[in-house]
Amino acid sequence: GGQKQRVCVARALAARPDLIILDEPTSALDPLVAEEILKLLRRLQAELGLSYVLITHDLDVVHRIAHRTAVMLKGSFVAFDKTDAIFEGPYHPYTEQLVTAVPVMRSDWLDGVLAKRAAKAQAAAGSAA
Repeated sequence: GGQKQRVCVARALAARPDLIILDEPTSALDPLVAEEILKLLRRLQAELGLSYVLITHDLDVVHRIAHRTAVMLKGSFVAFDKTDAIFEGPYHPYTEQLVTAVPVMRSDWLDGVLAKRAAKAQAAAGSAA
């Protein structure tokens, strides 16, 4: 997985660029492979001093790799700032909608599901008796 992305990055690096445009570099990849690609991009950025223009709808990728972020709405920039600032305090209502729309995965989500199932089973067993 992710071989096409790696080949594309290698081809781009052959020209020894200062800047690489990445258009959805992790789309259609499973999370583990996507993580490997992000690690590769961060490593290359650090080792070679590369800059990236990252085009993506995946705000998790943006938050993890971008130093500065621009948010576009209908072809116009509505926000441009350090990435942490974009995520900590959106200035434009559209940016705020984007940031708050990202689901947050709780590490204890399965515990809640199992507790509800157990309570339901216990209630069903109690009413059957």
